[in-house]
Amino acid sequence: MGDTKKPLNETERRALELYNKGFKQSEMVRAMQKNKSTISRALKRVKEDYPELLKVSEKVQIPVGEHKPKNSLTVEKEFSKQYLKLDLGTYGEYLRTMAGFRHVSLTKYIQGLISEDMDKNSELFEKLKSLQ
Repeated sequence: MGDTKKPLNETERRALELYNKGFKQSEMVRAMQKNKSTISRALKRVKEDYPELLKVSEKVQIPVGEHKPKNSLTVEKEFSKQYLKLDLGTYGEYLRTMAGFRHVSLTKYIQGLISEDMDKNSELFEKLKSLQ
């Protein structure tokens, strides 16, 4: 049984290329001289049909909890929540695969890992906190 996915068209290929170079959607609109909805559709198709082509170092936003490390990552306000920008680097494929296996979002999976680590290191964390 062969692959039944339709190949990417020129707009989708170019959107993928720019996405993997870190372009934001608004920058793609200008670079490709296409409207926002065209770019949005192209990116949606790539993400749904060809996620393996996306650059592994994609950035995800993780809501910041009480125990966020200070000054180690850029924090920005969005929708009245705080988020960290995190470059997954070479861990992206592993994290996405494991989150999919557990049927949870990437954010929930990473939060679970952090929660486990916090439980394991709670005593050390309290000692380090008292030194500040």
